[in-house]
Amino acid sequence: MRSLFFILSVFLLQSCIVVQLSGYKSGYEKLSEEEKSRIVILEEKSSIRQLSTSDTIYKIKADQLLRFMESEDSVVVHFWSPHCSSPLCYPIDYINKSYQAKGYTLIVITDYFDMETIKTQNLDGLRYPLLAVNNEYYDIDICYKYHERFVLDLLKHDKQDVEELALYSRHLLFSKGKLVKTTIVLSDT
Repeated sequence: MRSLFFILSVFLLQSCIVVQLSGYKSGYEKLSEEEKSRIVILEEKSSIRQLSTSDTIYKIKADQLLRFMESEDSVVVHFWSPHCSSPLCYPIDYINKSYQAKGYTLIVITDYFDMETIKTQNLDGLRYPLLAVNNEYYDIDICYKYHERFVLDLLKHDKQDVEELALYSRHLLFSKGKLVKTTIVLSDT
């Protein structure tokens, strides 16, 4: 009888447990209306070049970023995760200063929306505002899936034709819209 009670308790309590994982989904649904108003889909006719730094986060498609990069000698696309605790993850300001010192144009794409963590970042030195993948265009709200689709579009390849390192790298270096190098380590660019 006691073991039956224990088993029933475990099954009932298990259904009450809610797990929230930061970074599994975009996080957009959890945002307040005010926070959602700061996230705007970049219009097709608009150019990243025309954007100035602001509190607005622009959701983009890969082709919009490619159009921007075609006229740039060296652009680093950095995928930033608000809750990344790896020793390979750095604050945006540190990344920006590192790439500015090397003469690179930096584009920072947040993997998902955590406005509290984003607010703690110093974005003042960025030349362009914080960007995000337009997950609505890719028709999915799961981070790694829309990230994959975005990078595949950016590289203009099918998944089987792309090295895994390129697909999941934090730093992608482009010249005139062509991929030059991928790395997960900041110092390797």
